[in-house]
Amino acid sequence: MPNIIRTKEFTSKARSHILDAINSSLDLNSTIVICLSGGKTPSLVYNELSKDKIDWIKVYLTFGDERNVPQTDNNSNYKMVFDSFINKIEIPNENILRTKIELGIENAARDYGASLLALQKKLNRNYLFDIVLLGIGSDGHTASIFPNTNALHESEKW
Repeated sequence: MPNIIRTKEFTSKARSHILDAINSSLDLNSTIVICLSGGKTPSLVYNELSKDKIDWIKVYLTFGDERNVPQTDNNSNYKMVFDSFINKIEIPNENILRTKIELGIENAARDYGASLLALQKKLNRNYLFDIVLLGIGSDGHTASIFPNTNALHESEKW
């Protein structure tokens, strides 16, 4: 079992770091795109971030990954982010891009990839994300990219 260091300041320091990144990005761009992390750890950070004064109409939220469960399931990354963050801020629904698991896994992946590409074109950029928040699982995975799997070699699909 690896040693995990937990601090009482993690939530406030993470919130402060993310808030600084948001404000810096908004100073440079009229709109920004944030890719959110799922899992259990970020919920407290998202809850604190929801209390900050940010012009959310200028922010697009995307997700690094989603679990193959309905968005109402307690294991859904979308549900965690919605409950701890989205339902507490004033952000237009069209500024939230989520994986629509209800379409079936293959169709959901295709649809989400198309949504990300469409947003990049809409924003007229050669990149998409201004801020990417990632966690790391105990086995070393991040954003559903697991060690020793074919996903490590994917270079075409969004």
